[in-house]
Amino acid sequence: MFPGPLSRRKYTLSSQCELYRWDTKAASMELSIGPREVTLHSFALVLAVGLTVPVAGWQVLVDVNAPEFTVRDADGRAVSSRDLAGKVVLLDFWATWCAPCVRELPELAEYHRRVTGRRDVAFLSLNVTDERETLVAFLAERKIPYPVQSGDSLLGPLEVSVFPTKLILDLRGEGGRVRLRRRGYTPLASLEAAMAQVLATP
Repeated sequence: MFPGPLSRRKYTLSSQCELYRWDTKAASMELSIGPREVTLHSFALVLAVGLTVPVAGWQVLVDVNAPEFTVRDADGRAVSSRDLAGKVVLLDFWATWCAPCVRELPELAEYHRRVTGRRDVAFLSLNVTDERETLVAFLAERKIPYPVQSGDSLLGPLEVSVFPTKLILDLRGEGGRVRLRRRGYTPLASLEAAMAQVLATP
């Protein structure tokens, strides 16, 4: 709920993007709506129009299909989107040279521990740009407790260009969708909240 009377203003940024601003005496919020995503620039709430805005920092992706894919780890073991059918899937795109990526590895290890054995969710750690030898040595040194696959083949199809990037795929039902995206360092609490929101959505 907004404190006090609420006013809304609409700005047309381009033919495909609009910006809405809500103002009260105590707070303001901006929401930009583009052809493929909705971004909240302040905090989370449910709008009167029925659109659920996610945990702060996450973007809602609109009508973005999840491509079919197969990714492999350094030993050639494959995981495909078909293997993950029926689940909500977290994708983490990262690299060994990326400081925020490395910073969040302990939290991702804890997340992996918490969801291991669950049938409704999956976590894929997708390394990008690193040579195989570099990655193998890094994983051994850091004692990463979960499988890591190569994600280079998905950078184009999923339009990933910033690291780290998190995507949440909903592969339940027919035709998977990319539901949420977050760029940059993501605390564990934010990650779990975003996954819970997608899981709670039919």
